Amino acid sequence: MERAKSGLNNRKPSGPMIREISYPGPVPESDFRTLFEAVPDPCLVLDPTLRIVAANEAYLQLTRTRREDIIGHGIFELFSDDPAETSATGGHGLSASLDRILRDGEADTMPAQKYGIRNPGDKGDTFEEHYWSSFNTPVFGGDGELAYIILRVRDVTEFESAPQAAAGRHTGATEQGKKRSGLSAQDKRRSLAVGMAFLVAVALLVLMGWLGYRMFAELQGATGNVTHTYQEIEKLQEIFTDLSDAETAQRDFIITGDQQHLELYRAAIDETDRDMATLKSLMEGDPAQQQRLATVEAAVRDRLAALWNGIEIRKTGGFRAAQEAVSSGRGKVLMNRVRSQIMETIAMETDLLQERSTLLASKTAKVNQNLLAGSLLAVALLGAIFTALNREITRRGRVERELAWRQKQLFEVLEERTRANDELVRQRKNLEEMNGRLEAEVTERVQAQGLLKATNAELADANRELEAFNYTVAHDLRQPLNIICVYCQTIRELCGDKLDGACLGYLQDTYDGALHMNSLIDALLHFSRMARVEVRRETVDLSAEARAVAAELKRTEPQRKVTFLLADGIVVEGDGGLLRVVLVNLIGNAWKYTGTREEAIIEFGVTKVGEEKTYFVRDDGPGFDMADAVRLFVPFQRVAGNEFAGHGIGLATVERIVRRHGGRIWAEGEPGKGAIFYFTLPESRN
Repeated sequence: MERAKSGLNNRKPSGPMIREISYPGPVPESDFRTLFEAVPDPCLVLDPTLRIVAANEAYLQLTRTRREDIIGHGIFELFSDDPAETSATGGHGLSASLDRILRDGEADTMPAQKYGIRNPGDKGDTFEEHYWSSFNTPVFGGDGELAYIILRVRDVTEFESAPQAAAGRHTGATEQGKKRSGLSAQDKRRSLAVGMAFLVAVALLVLMGWLGYRMFAELQGATGNVTHTYQEIEKLQEIFTDLSDAETAQRDFIITGDQQHLELYRAAIDETDRDMATLKSLMEGDPAQQQRLATVEAAVRDRLAALWNGIEIRKTGGFRAAQEAVSSGRGKVLMNRVRSQIMETIAMETDLLQERSTLLASKTAKVNQNLLAGSLLAVALLGAIFTALNREITRRGRVERELAWRQKQLFEVLEERTRANDELVRQRKNLEEMNGRLEAEVTERVQAQGLLKATNAELADANRELEAFNYTVAHDLRQPLNIICVYCQTIRELCGDKLDGACLGYLQDTYDGALHMNSLIDALLHFSRMARVEVRRETVDLSAEARAVAAELKRTEPQRKVTFLLADGIVVEGDGGLLRVVLVNLIGNAWKYTGTREEAIIEFGVTKVGEEKTYFVRDDGPGFDMADAVRLFVPFQRVAGNEFAGHGIGLATVERIVRRHGGRIWAEGEPGKGAIFYFTLPESRN
């Protein structure tokens, strides 16, 4: 109750404070999808496990894929090298680039890589030859951890394949010319002229590619500057949010004196320090930005000192003294100073962002113009070369017809010799078929193993995402509930004498409902936290812990007649804090469910189930139907007809703790004859 009352008495959501800025940003979250889809460059977004989480329309058109077919899949599941193309390096190059980002946390530029586009067909997949270059950028979350990797892709096939094709045609023509005896000196001169034209075309294309690469590098630098400025603005906003959270935690501690709010206060201070350190690193190298940041940091430190002074007054002088100190108005002045400094800094950063965005637009236009000019020049060169080749081919047609007659005679001789090798070829074919069947069987087994491994990895990822989502939703629900409690208290204090009994009842029902929801969120947060707490290994006296839990329960309801049968000498190896949570929930459940009996018995002990040492908690309460046993350890699942208060989280928490210790838990019961909960723990290594 006190915890809920401590809610944000004067809390103002931090969002509106930031939205008071008059500059044209930041972009609303609802518009980011539109902006992402409008980016002209193909872009792909990966999570830290290299699974695809987003792709814009330009990328889908370039790779001829659909969004629903690629989202959620690993990038190398969908885009792999052509197994028949030994010179393809795209998969290896991309893998190396992503490994560098995961290791170093820095952007990485990939040179042109050969990476074919898969074309599914009835007779198997084929690959269309393409060359790619990519600028891969890491994106970090508010906690400083890698959140996403953005791949900005460019198809450079026309720049890479044209010189290779031209060089190949020139080499083929030269070799064929050497083999023909009927070419005149004039034909040789023509061949040399065509070859020189090819070399000139290749040189021009290489020059165009180099210029394009230089301009592309400059464009990447301008893009990086814009991204850098966005990150600085985001960190400034996060510092203000962190400071607001610290102010809220301090106010809650002054009102309730609950040490838990001090932990929240310290967490907010730590987050502020991390964001400030990140902002310093972002502004490193710019004296003007560092000077503005020093002013912001001084204002933040002054406000934090005032908050801590209020906490010290609460500890030493009590609630009234702290309330008087807080009501002096100095904190509001300091907070306004912080807000003013941050807003001024953000406004300056916004001006810088506008300049960098203008520069980026200018460079983009320049790159597009140069690409267009280069493309037109390449088309003109290729047209001239094609005309010259067509004339050369016509002249050489006559010589090729004579060669065809001579080749026919040669083929007749070769055919006679080939028949002698038919038997050998047949035997080799049989051997290849046997090898093919063996390889197919091995491939099927490898694919089955890979599918099993991928399925297990996807299941693990889904579980982690579900736990993170559970914690985030529960945490974000707390603020509106606290606001409801605060407004209920405010209405009662300011308008209570003007409301009739019915309205006061409605107000109380609203307040009680918010409190109940708040306690449910606490349970949900506690349950989610169990998935992330590191399990320590230490010697734990479960008997002593059980006696402590029983004594605490007796103090809560001294009038009850409950006999505790607690076995002595039960010592295990595990996390003491987590195992105490197990006993608090199991013995607490037994206490709760025997509450309707005049006299009750609750027992804690150890027994053998098969060859395994098993611990148990038994009660003589109402019991349950074994058909409901599978639902006991599922979050929010409660047995039908259960009239006892609860959230359905306790037993789920117990099951998670026992499982993380390497044990298991189950229950047995019968309606009207009590229940017994068994759990196991790994044997002590000593």
